[in-house]
Amino acid sequence: RVVRTSRHMPKLLSWLMYAFTVVREAARSDIVYAFDLTTAGIPAAISSALWRKRLIVRIGGDPIWEREAEAGRRLIPMDEYYTRGLHMQDRPQLYRVLRHIVRSADRIVVYNQRFKDFYVRYFGANPSNVTVVKNPVLPKETPSRESGTRTCIFAGRFVAYKNLRRVVEAAAKSFPKHPTARLLFVGDGPEREALETLAKQLGVPLTIRPKTDSRLRSANSIRTLS
Repeated sequence: RVVRTSRHMPKLLSWLMYAFTVVREAARSDIVYAFDLTTAGIPAAISSALWRKRLIVRIGGDPIWEREAEAGRRLIPMDEYYTRGLHMQDRPQLYRVLRHIVRSADRIVVYNQRFKDFYVRYFGANPSNVTVVKNPVLPKETPSRESGTRTCIFAGRFVAYKNLRRVVEAAAKSFPKHPTARLLFVGDGPEREALETLAKQLGVPLTIRPKTDSRLRSANSIRTLS
């Protein structure tokens, strides 16, 4: 059963309606499963505590550092950001809320060992409660090699802190020596339009493809990244 809430209202009101729906539906559920720590994680944690349901949280990154880096305020590595205690300067209240969720969840799911170590070290997660579930990828195939070209590939979310604009600018300087080279970005994100505009202005051959592959819909073709 799928329950939908409107996203056409003001952002805060939309989130409050979503949170209310989560709390209501959790009352008749066995497990509350959230796919992030903030937008879904906070209502899920409230529901879990209110109805005494088991809580599972899947974490794909760090919302505090990502927000500060994407806004251009803290362009430093994530571990350095926490080692220097900047999270307690920027968003101390949010950090305390998220730390409580991480510590109280029955199970935390991350996609690699690095994030497991990160949440154990900086958020006090119990190592035995953190499970690594790797992202699915297609089975290894032997691709046909392009002749006469050099392709630089990036795969991921197009956000400011990944410095993709600098990649395009660097390509503009090197491409005159390698006229058959090109950039291939796989994914999407808020920087997409700016990257396309910059590449056009600098004359950089940039191809952008969405990361969704219809072959992933077949369970028989999915493997985990080792």
